[in-house]
Amino acid sequence: MMKKRNSIVLVIVLICVKVLFAGFGGIAKVGTTAAQFLKIPIGTRAMGMGSAFVSVANDATALYWNPAGIAEMTGGEFSVMHM
Repeated sequence: MMKKRNSIVLVIVLICVKVLFAGFGGIAKVGTTAAQFLKIPIGTRAMGMGSAFVSVANDATALYWNPAGIAEMTGGEFSVMHM
């Protein structure tokens, strides 16, 4: 009878410890880091302006910042970026 009681107490203590420390790298952070690549700004001009590029997006990176900026393009452009 004493052995059964000790094992029940041990299980309860382990569950309490797991619940207390779940926020420190446990399952509490699941799904919070998806698609981090979408936070990388596109274009050196836009990054130089501190990502305040929405109103003047009139180059090849306009598809990312403001798709309506394509209407301001007078010719074809090509943009390449390596991060």
